[in-house]
Amino acid sequence: MIRPFLIILSAICMLSCNAATEPSDDRVNSLIEQEDWFALDAEYASLRPRIKDKTVRLTADAMLSYLQNKPHKAVAYLDTLLNRQFYHRHREAYYSLSMLRCRMLNKVGRYREATMALGKMTQERKAEGASEQDWRPLEDFQAQNKWLDQLPAPSLQRTKNDVSVPFTLQQMQARNQDTWVEKAKKDFKGYLLTVKTYVNGQPLQMAFDTGASKTFLSEATAKRMGLRFLPDTITLNGYQQARRAFVDSLRVGQITYHNLIVYVGISSLNALIGTTIDAVLGLDFISAVSETQICFDQRRLIFPAQQTPLPASGRNLYIQNVPYIKANRGNEQLTFVFDTGDTTGSLYYKYFDRHRSEVLQTAERDSIAQVEYGRVYIREVYMLPRLTFTLGHTPVDIEQVYVDPKPHGWVSTADGRMGMDLVHRFRKTTINMSSMFVSIEQ
Repeated sequence: MIRPFLIILSAICMLSCNAATEPSDDRVNSLIEQEDWFALDAEYASLRPRIKDKTVRLTADAMLSYLQNKPHKAVAYLDTLLNRQFYHRHREAYYSLSMLRCRMLNKVGRYREATMALGKMTQERKAEGASEQDWRPLEDFQAQNKWLDQLPAPSLQRTKNDVSVPFTLQQMQARNQDTWVEKAKKDFKGYLLTVKTYVNGQPLQMAFDTGASKTFLSEATAKRMGLRFLPDTITLNGYQQARRAFVDSLRVGQITYHNLIVYVGISSLNALIGTTIDAVLGLDFISAVSETQICFDQRRLIFPAQQTPLPASGRNLYIQNVPYIKANRGNEQLTFVFDTGDTTGSLYYKYFDRHRSEVLQTAERDSIAQVEYGRVYIREVYMLPRLTFTLGHTPVDIEQVYVDPKPHGWVSTADGRMGMDLVHRFRKTTINMSSMFVSIEQ
């Protein structure tokens, strides 16, 4: 359940045209323009002291803080960067980065501050004589945000000890009798990991889904629980109308996440597939707890009190609305969306385009059914017999991985997606959103 999130980096990359002609400045600008965040992170410690242009350094500092789940630091860097001089020199980048700042303010619960900033930017855009397509997104964002102004900021409360909770595996199996779904029954395979939670004190089974940027509830579930709905509607995934609701408390074991805003409006998938999943525990909670260990041998989720040290292989994770992990296939670096709400591994057009000859020689044509935001659709693909790579220093071997031979916009920066098809093969998977790594253990 991945919702695309587009940041207008082309506006930021105009900095490269104005930065001092220093090799370090040029290299940083090039990596930002390419959105090669893993390379930027790996090289930045050595490049940063040699950067001459303060604007380049602050832009890189802000972007890395945002991508590495450090919203407070991202806001601080952007507060320094987004002055009037920057506005006059790089106007489009100013607005793009200001929008990012408002999203980070929302993440830490500074809603009113974000609303006021959006109102100011809207007025500035109109005063500049900008077209409606330039100021309308700001005005719409402000209108949505004003409903949050009086809400308290989110906060996490937990015991000082490790928190361990059991999980269950919910089988995915098609049951709709329509011919086109029947044809693709085999594609609704695998399992989703679900965990018992308490929403405002009421028990609710939720799917553990790193691919969902927000916690989701079906409309029927939200109404049954008596959640307080916000008055507005929003658009998810470019086509589905949804609502937002306020949750006083979301408890998992001895961890309680207070003052959570959830998305509501995803229809129950029961009419299409054999599940009873009406709620998704999303990245907002998962990133707030910092570290989750999926222990398949024990069938438990562990939220440790003491963080696992960064492995020798280093950081291999960043978050750009959803988590991305770095893997290696020989000398080739691969980037995957890490989505535990997805049961089967897949490779995107970017991978197909780079390995077209290999795929055409070794893979068979096939079609799959996919579920996303309550919608089922058929996609023509190639099916690779297997895919091997390493994550950290651990080898991975996955059979039957489909390859998408057509581009689909936002996924073009990643090579594919890995979720439960990866996780279930290993005794333990550690997801650390403080030191930013995913590690797997046999």
